[in-house]
Amino acid sequence: MYSDLKLLGTYVSWENINMLLEMSSQTAKRANMSEEKLKKALTKSLDDLKAVETKLEIKLGPKSVSERKHEFLGVFRVTMYLFFLIGQQFVVGTFLSFY
Repeated sequence: MYSDLKLLGTYVSWENINMLLEMSSQTAKRANMSEEKLKKALTKSLDDLKAVETKLEIKLGPKSVSERKHEFLGVFRVTMYLFFLIGQQFVVGTFLSFY
């Protein structure tokens, strides 16, 4: 199980989770749920991921070039999804400034 978590942990994208938290009011509205419920679920997920890092001493997030490419594509997909989901314009420069 430890080796599975270690492998899967490389595909955790802190950026995606934080982006969803930042956009929680719009995301919750489009998902037909309360913002409070969405924030609570995302916060619990973050707490669980941090517990894995702390208790199992597994560093989550991409490490290799291919894992970073996967994260980049994931962030891009979430950005585009939120763009269409929310119906408002994203500032592409902000997204690209991370890379």
